[in-house]
Parts: sequence; structure tokens; C-alpha cells
Amino acid sequence: MLRQGIYRLAINNTRHKNKTVLPASSSILSSSSTSAQPPTSPPSILRTMSTNIPPLKPWPKPMLESRGDYRAESHLETHIGGPLYSQQSSLPKLPIPSISDTLSRFLPTALPLAKSVEEAETLKEAVKRFEAEGAGELQKRLAERKEGEMKESSWLQFWWNTLGYLQVRDPVVVNVSYFFHFSDDGTLPEHTSSSSTHGTLRAATLLYNTAHFRRLVTTGALPHE
Repeated sequence: MLRQGIYRLAINNTRHKNKTVLPASSSILSSSSTSAQPPTSPPSILRTMSTNIPPLKPWPKPMLESRGDYRAESHLETHIGGPLYSQQSSLPKLPIPSISDTLSRFLPTALPLAKSVEEAETLKEAVKRFEAEGAGELQKRLAERKEGEMKESSWLQFWWNTLGYLQVRDPVVVNVSYFFHFSDDGTLPEHTSSSSTHGTLRAATLLYNTAHFRRLVTTGALPHE
């Protein structure tokens, strides 16, 4: 049923000249199904629609394991190429905010969590002491890291990838990436014969567009921002 929904989406997108497509080589279309076989025309439509996306290049190694440092994976940007990585080397490096800017942003975020006026005042005093006593040395170390060890990358990226993602055993969604949103799909019909049919189409279009977006990334065909 889900497979039939994908084929219906392909036909609908073709009729409306929608640019969101699913490559014919996607495993979604090759998965086995016990449902009735769809018409013979959609596969040729999908193959025609996917010709504007370059083919996947052979992977340089049998397996690549990410340990959180982008510098160890930068060769993939050159290997994949395409519009997505065409300006990668010219991206500005992540700046280090000043101490005053950091603290002025921290307090409005932290104060609403104080459970009492006394706790809020204690937090304000701790911020003042930190700015006067320890912040300068830590700021100096960050600057040395940015201009030294991480000169060719971001001073934050390794800490963020390891402490924020790889070492965290909690679900990333909610705990790290706390917001995402599925927008309304304008390609779906407003009314269907049943709620289950509409749900099947909704699931199919999510898989359809996810596979297409992944193909754009893995081939480098996605335009850079």
C-alpha cells in the first residue's frame, strides 16, 4: 500500500511539474511488497525525472567511522564535490564571543530557572565573580585553541560533536536538537476516500522526499546556502 502511494505521488508530481522527486535507484522502490503490482508506466517516469541528479560516486573506503572531528572527514567534501561543497573552503571561521557578550546572553537564559529571589541573586553574584576572576584566562585559552590547534576548522566543532551528540546516550531529538517541524504537504489531495488512505500518502511523501534530499546531499547536487 505504501509502495502504491509512492507511485501515485510520482505521477502527481509529474503532472504538476513538481521538482521534488525520488531517484529510480532508491531502495524504497526496490523493496518487496505483497500488494498488487502497480502500473508499468511510473518506473519510466521516475527514471526520466531523476536524470538531473548525478550518480553516486564509489565510496573511497569500505567503511568510514566518524569520531567527531570534521578535519578527519574533509576529504569527503572534495570527493563528493558539486555545488554543495563548492564554497566550503571560503566559509568564515566561527568567532569567539567576548566575555561581556557571553554573560549578557547567559543571564537572561538562566535567571528564569531560579526557584527563588535568593537563588537569582546568588547567580548574579557568581557571574560577576566569574567575570572578574576566571573568565579572562578561559577566554585566552579559547583564543589560543582557535588560532592554534583548530586553526583550519572550528574551535567548537569537536567539543560539540562529541559532548553534544556522540557521547550522549539520550535521544537527540528533544534533548539536543529540540525542534523540528513537518510542514503541510501541498501535493496531497485535500480529500481522500478514507483517513487510512491519506495517512498512507502522507507516509509515502515523507519517504519520497527524504530519499530525494539524501540523494542531493550524497551527490553534492544540493545548492549551498
